[in-house]
Amino acid sequence: MVALAAGVRTGDALEKLIATRSKAEWNEASGIWQHRLKGAHKPFVKWEPRPIAPAVDIAEKLWPGTSDWFYTPVWYLLEDREYLPSEIRACAEVLPQRFRYLLISESADTSQTALGLHGIESQLPYDLAHPVTPWAAGAMACAMRRSELAGDLPVFRKCCVGLIWLLDRLIESLEPWVAEPLQRFRARAMTRFSPATYPLQAMPELAISEAELNRFGLQVTAFVEEWHTLSTEMRWPR
Repeated sequence: MVALAAGVRTGDALEKLIATRSKAEWNEASGIWQHRLKGAHKPFVKWEPRPIAPAVDIAEKLWPGTSDWFYTPVWYLLEDREYLPSEIRACAEVLPQRFRYLLISESADTSQTALGLHGIESQLPYDLAHPVTPWAAGAMACAMRRSELAGDLPVFRKCCVGLIWLLDRLIESLEPWVAEPLQRFRARAMTRFSPATYPLQAMPELAISEAELNRFGLQVTAFVEEWHTLSTEMRWPR
């Protein structure tokens, strides 16, 4: 996304442009940004819900909004392992305010406090899917892991479908050369949501179909239209 915002396609050109705009001394390209664009060099110090990534922050100052694609916790939450409630909450805390409001619980109830997260109601994935942004994908991943933790299989599946639907919308909004890494991530997500990965008797056909994706999109549209009919006092913060 940084390369797209900068209008360049090579890491060396991007490195020079960053140096020029930052008024830093420039001699020749070190190749570090070329490695970052190819995924051969990680821009963070430690992989965590909100990693320390100086290079990402430098690029954000020059091209606002580009760090959204890096800091959204969707990448962190699609690893092949189980997640603790504290990890899911840490991911939710990275999100913009409206998503935090929908996902994080400040209840004094001990069962809620232990998790620090709201239960995921069946309609919530439709709210998280609008508008389509990298942060929405991160919020959907948080909801997916929260419902998985609760053993709520129908909502878990809905969140899985919602995440793929969001990735599809993000991919179609980008130029092909930029969208390619996101397409690989989508393929990984589809593999992650396969029956072999989640051999749950209650969900024997976990593989996500085009019909489900289309239906999810229609339900998002219907939810948004219904939300706009509510009075101002009843609306959730946007």
